[in-house]
Amino acid sequence: MNYEGMLEYYRKALSHFRLLGNTSSQNSAQLNLANAYFSLKDTTNARKYYAAALSLARKRADDEIFAACLGNLGSMYAAGGNYSEALKVVGELGRLDPQTVSFFECILLAEIYCGLHKFDSARYFLTLARDEAVDLRDSAALNYLSFQIETADGNPTAAKTAIEKYIELSDSVSRLALYQSATAAERKFYKEQSEFADYRLQVRTYVGILIFILIGAAIFLIVYIFRQRIRRKQFEIGRYMAAVDHLRRSESRIISQLERTKGMESRLKQLALSRFEMLDNLGRAFYERENTQKQQAEVYRQVKSFMSRLSSDPAAKKEMEEIVDTVNDNIIAKLRAQFPRFKASDIDLLCYIYAGFSAPIISLLTGDSVANVYNRKSRLKSRIANSDTPGKDLFLNEM
Repeated sequence: MNYEGMLEYYRKALSHFRLLGNTSSQNSAQLNLANAYFSLKDTTNARKYYAAALSLARKRADDEIFAACLGNLGSMYAAGGNYSEALKVVGELGRLDPQTVSFFECILLAEIYCGLHKFDSARYFLTLARDEAVDLRDSAALNYLSFQIETADGNPTAAKTAIEKYIELSDSVSRLALYQSATAAERKFYKEQSEFADYRLQVRTYVGILIFILIGAAIFLIVYIFRQRIRRKQFEIGRYMAAVDHLRRSESRIISQLERTKGMESRLKQLALSRFEMLDNLGRAFYERENTQKQQAEVYRQVKSFMSRLSSDPAAKKEMEEIVDTVNDNIIAKLRAQFPRFKASDIDLLCYIYAGFSAPIISLLTGDSVANVYNRKSRLKSRIANSDTPGKDLFLNEM
């Protein structure tokens, strides 16, 4: 055993117990220090701590520690052959209650009295020791001590009986030790087997849990991948559907544009026919009244009639607005919607401008002077430019 380590440990424990004022633990530490020194053959320090432990045990009236100190001191003196000194030290054990005297102390007293040739006292404590024996080893030790006592007292018959009993018990102890060793080995084997089985079960459990986790992770990963693929497919389908909707809207827009183009073509044909009719009338008047005042008057009349109808006839104005809208992306309709405060005369002026009439022609249609036409055009252009309407660029570019 590591007695040096024990000494260091018990010294520290004794110091702490003194600081705490725990006398019971302090007394036990003193006894253990003395025992450690005794095991190291340091009888000087052993006697020192046994004396300190005896003194404190006497103050505390602790018969158990007191008896242990006396017994160990007696054992130390007896081991050195100083039986008289050993008897002095453990003499007080005889005055203690026999219930407080341990098996070891009874054997020690029996050995001391045997060494002093006080065989009756030795047999007395041997008898007390027999009452304290608990197993075959104790009985074997008592029979060997009995053999020593009877041999020293000159009783060969009793000594023979004691040694035979000792040999018998020693054999039993040996067999018991072997049996116990075998039992312990068997118990250890089964314990190891049980621990190994538990370990295998634990490993299988952990492996099962790990496999379950891996399978769960794989399933989760597969589900996640498929969900991502489904989302991508849904996104692509949505994009394709949006493209289809866009194509459908484009188709509808193209169809409507074609319809408007057809309508515009029809209107342009009608306009061309009406203008051809006017030219035909002017040509007929010119042919029928060539180089005459009547010719000039007729031409003037027809031109004036056309101008008057274009400036005053609501149907003619509406027709011209429809033609301008058809050619210029519904510019008059947008103008009316985005500038509701414009006067009708302002709308008419802009319609003439978008139709491509020059300022002198517009002055004939409106009855204003050419300068006034330019002023009104400039004012309207400024109002449109200062507005924030969405069709501002269209209105300005066509002016």
